Amino acid sequence: MSMNNPIPQSQKGEYNNLLVLAISSCICVAFLAARLLLSGTIGMAFMVWNLFLAWVPWIISWIMTRDNSPKWLFWGLMSLWILFLPNAPYMITDLFHLLWRKGMPMWVDLCLIFSFAWTGMLLGFDSLRMVQRRLKPMLPKWLDVLFAPFLLFLVAYGVYLGRYLRFNSWDIATHPLLLAKKVISPIFYPFVHSAAIGFTLMFGALLTLTYFSFMNMDVRRA
Repeated sequence: MSMNNPIPQSQKGEYNNLLVLAISSCICVAFLAARLLLSGTIGMAFMVWNLFLAWVPWIISWIMTRDNSPKWLFWGLMSLWILFLPNAPYMITDLFHLLWRKGMPMWVDLCLIFSFAWTGMLLGFDSLRMVQRRLKPMLPKWLDVLFAPFLLFLVAYGVYLGRYLRFNSWDIATHPLLLAKKVISPIFYPFVHSAAIGFTLMFGALLTLTYFSFMNMDVRRA
């Protein structure tokens, strides 16, 4: 690109974000490789798959927010994006795997799991930021304000379905009736599903807090 056609500032920001996410992902994989060498086992290798799934909504959001994407593609990808978005913050719950293991210092697993969880959270938040920016001109102001919190609580419920009921994003195609039954059951039987409601409310509040902190912090003010 010539000097007469500089890269727009917003596009530079996108490239910078991508670079940060790529470096963070490489560090995760490096930590995992170090653990594999230390332990001589493939324990925690499943986190690479979780990281890949966390990248899926980011890639979808990047495609759907290109200015030249047709409306039918945008709304089709929007549905797919919502289905896969819980895979990004889902990685926070991988902290459940932090246990004392013989011959493996706990701080190794702490750094490993937290690096994956942090990267997954960044992927999810940056993905949501891109979509929210694209939707902003299409939505009334009140709906634009409520969009992110509503979606994050929906994502929190998706994380619950994945972590505790072991559903995957693609189960909407492979097991649609079973998934629908499990999704709506807490609405009709809230006292029976108090754990699901409690997890969704608390985890959704955590995601909302961290997302708006992520969006409003500006290191240039320091």
